[in-house]
Amino acid sequence: RISPYLPVSPHQVLRTHLPCSAAAAGERLFSSGGSFYPRFFGAQGCADVQFEPWAPFGRGEVREVRRRQPVRSRLSPVRETRVHETQSYTTAEQRRRVVLCSHQVMLDVPYGDYFALHCKLCVADRPDAAGCEIVVSADLVFSRSSWVEGRITSGTVSELKAAYSSDALPLLLQLASGEHAAHAPDGTGEGGRSLDLATSAAAASAGGGGLAASASQRVALAAPHPADGEGSPVRH
Repeated sequence: RISPYLPVSPHQVLRTHLPCSAAAAGERLFSSGGSFYPRFFGAQGCADVQFEPWAPFGRGEVREVRRRQPVRSRLSPVRETRVHETQSYTTAEQRRRVVLCSHQVMLDVPYGDYFALHCKLCVADRPDAAGCEIVVSADLVFSRSSWVEGRITSGTVSELKAAYSSDALPLLLQLASGEHAAHAPDGTGEGGRSLDLATSAAAASAGGGGLAASASQRVALAAPHPADGEGSPVRH
């Protein structure tokens, strides 16, 4: 279980300011009508993107996302992988803080049954009231040990940073400014970056992916930390 109000990991992927409030950013980026994730997945070359509707869960909301995502590694025995992602979304401090957590499992990559990718996007109003700040962090959580664990983690985090820098950052700034360019409804697109979901070392020493994590392992939402105030569901 991932608490939306505790750091997911020390791996900071992106940190930047957005020209709107945290509440506005949450609605424009992550709500059912938001286009950030469809366009971000499209920029990475994903296909067959499916978003389940947001549903109440605990003190927030949760949804499932499925897609086929390209694999960048030249040594990988697979060129793309199925990804099953669980996203949770909560607000706190009278919507001055918005947190989206995700738990991703890659079904077809080498060592895919060894780990899950946890990501956290935290948006909070700035003290000077001039817009808000978004911080993206990530980590790979291993359920089984492997001698390539360190290389898998460093390679995946590195590619995630590149994807957020080149593809996500322009979208975040555009959408936070209230601009809405046309995008494919299923989130597909051509070109762009894609995550190297398994490093060259892992791909060279294994042939084929494993089983996905169980449904209970994919639950990504926990009750807010008392120090951060009560959470409230996001309305869509």
